[in-house]
Amino acid sequence: MASPMYVDAGTGATDAGSDWSYTCQAAAAAGNLFIVQVLQDGVTSNALAVTGSTNINNLAGSAGWTQLAEMTFGLSSYLFVGRSTSTSAPTISGTNTTSEDLYIRSYQFKNVNTGTTLSDICENVTAGSWDFEYGSGAMVSDNDVTTLGADRLPLQFVFVGDDNTIAAFGSYSGGYWWQQNTWAESSGTDGAISLSTGRVGVGSWGNNGNEEAVYGGSGTGEAVAQSFQCPAATYRTVYAKIRRWASPTDNLVCEVQTDNGGEPSGTVVGTGGSRLASEFDNVAPREEAFSINATLSASTTYWLVFTRSGSRDVTNYATVNVQLDDRFSGYSATRDSGTWNTALEDTSFLIEPSGGTLGSATASITDSDPWMSIGVALIGTTAAAAKSLLRPVRHHLIHR
Repeated sequence: MASPMYVDAGTGATDAGSDWSYTCQAAAAAGNLFIVQVLQDGVTSNALAVTGSTNINNLAGSAGWTQLAEMTFGLSSYLFVGRSTSTSAPTISGTNTTSEDLYIRSYQFKNVNTGTTLSDICENVTAGSWDFEYGSGAMVSDNDVTTLGADRLPLQFVFVGDDNTIAAFGSYSGGYWWQQNTWAESSGTDGAISLSTGRVGVGSWGNNGNEEAVYGGSGTGEAVAQSFQCPAATYRTVYAKIRRWASPTDNLVCEVQTDNGGEPSGTVVGTGGSRLASEFDNVAPREEAFSINATLSASTTYWLVFTRSGSRDVTNYATVNVQLDDRFSGYSATRDSGTWNTALEDTSFLIEPSGGTLGSATASITDSDPWMSIGVALIGTTAAAAKSLLRPVRHHLIHR
């Protein structure tokens, strides 16, 4: 099983009424999933239609796009999804029965389920479902995203009827939101759109930090660890920021271990995960996923422990990102010559359970304007979509 990952965003564009078209960024690989976000700055439902495309297939495997979402309350919001057929840039074009301006941007993802229906690739409470909230004011509310298993990537799309600065979501519960992109345009009637990605679970994810080497063997940098406590649940995935240095040929191993007097005990809970170190980026620390299977108890201290499977090597190795401040109620630790040394810092990590809810967040949009947020989670490549029947989309109406 592989977790969906955000890759990049295209250039924001605006289009004024009638026929419209947009060119996405180049695909990093054939088969990557693209989502096109479109804000129509008006209240005419179903005014937008897609009639043309290149270098993209809809979920059923034919040329074109699949509509993921459409909703009109104060403004009209659309999401279209498709899979790249090559490394060339996909395009999308269509008609607009009004003179209302469009604000458009594309996003690329990898490791998304390859099924042929919306219920295979996305969910929010039920398979194939998405949800939205709307309002008018200076604060946007996110839409809670409820995942049905591990290896999910919650997404939060924001649409604003003015060229506002959209701040990152704060004070969330059940995991973390990271704002990936925001774009505002003052031409036409003005508009702004953004994407935040998230993870359900427990952890700490800062942007500043050091990189702790995992050299292995006996000496400095034998292993890196992080202590944590979590709600009682079965946990399936660990995310961490990892970088490769030079050309390691062995694996980086991630385990959950019990605590022994304030340091890892060496006793593994459940099963750990292992990744080829050669798969990691060698430019900067990137989010990486490790599949685990650990049933953990509440109010109990555990440790995430990163080791290597091969012999000690101080030239070819991997590093784990550690923040420079204490954002989480745990400790980071490194093992040097058999001794664990702890610090009031936190490894950038998140441990994901078999489903949960991320949400209860707000973000400033500076001015009092109409807004909408759409929440949905992408499902990993080999994860089976939930078998529950589809139900009508839940409408959470918020008036401000």
